Amino acid sequence: MYQLGEVAAVGPGAWRLLVILAPRRGVRFPARHVMTQKIDPLIARLIERLSDPDASVRRNAAGALRLHGARAVAAARALQRLLDDQDPIVRREAARALDQLRRVAA
Repeated sequence: MYQLGEVAAVGPGAWRLLVILAPRRGVRFPARHVMTQKIDPLIARLIERLSDPDASVRRNAAGALRLHGARAVAAARALQRLLDDQDPIVRREAARALDQLRRVAA
């Protein structure tokens, strides 16, 4: 395991991988799950929605990311920030999404 922001060269061709750690919840993702080269455009749009002023948009984006499993690992940092959201439903949905990401990364 690595720490947040560490970059590791792994395997033939030395792919550079970003390792995500959500320190507050102890969520760790092995390097093989996140590549910095490309984020799925749908996941990128959902990550943008996590900072929407409307709580229902943030909640729905977190829920959608939860359903995308390993494809959504790039959203872990943004989901981590939602654990401090003013809306309790948004916080709960972000926690559920992070729990799901932890399961698929294990």
